[in-house]
Amino acid sequence: MISLNGKTALITGGSRGIGYGVAKRFLEAGARLHILSETTAALEAADALGSQVTGHVCDITDGEAVALHHGRR
Repeated sequence: MISLNGKTALITGGSRGIGYGVAKRFLEAGARLHILSETTAALEAADALGSQVTGHVCDITDGEAVALHHGRR
């Protein structure tokens, strides 16, 4: 496996399914993660991954929500 030490990854849908599996692999490789999900409840699984993970509620299909979340308007 490659090393992702010192790298940060943004994973959409990382609270379940394939995205959750990807998040786990990135963590194993040493990355810090920002996981996006549509609801706070969905981020509970992501929070269980540890201190290297930050969860964010954001619907990436809503351009305005994404812009507001990143401070761009």
